[in-house]
Amino acid sequence: MDLSVEATILAAAVVERMAASPQLRVQHGDARDCPAVASADVVVLAALVGPSPREKLEVLAAVTQRMRPGAFLVVRSAHGLRTLLYPPLHLDDLDTAVLEPLVEVHPLNEVVNSLLIARRR
Repeated sequence: MDLSVEATILAAAVVERMAASPQLRVQHGDARDCPAVASADVVVLAALVGPSPREKLEVLAAVTQRMRPGAFLVVRSAHGLRTLLYPPLHLDDLDTAVLEPLVEVHPLNEVVNSLLIARRR
């Protein structure tokens, strides 16, 4: 799900070329209002969600409130100088009453995004 129509069109083209599972859907809209999050096993939050850390946390809070217990959240983030490209998010930024932090990974190669993985309580 993306607010950008262009990003949604490009993502749908990638999914089609990959011949991905029909369970993988691309939608245009606001992630804060996505009802499908409630039935998802895994929710992925992109690195560019929210142009600032505060706005990213607002989207994160709205999404995690909709998630079912036991579902996994994967958040793409950034570390070090890569924070010039993307607003960072860290495990200790997560609301531990709602999410169980599992792992934070910061690649030291050509991969740009860091990953945070948590489970909905």
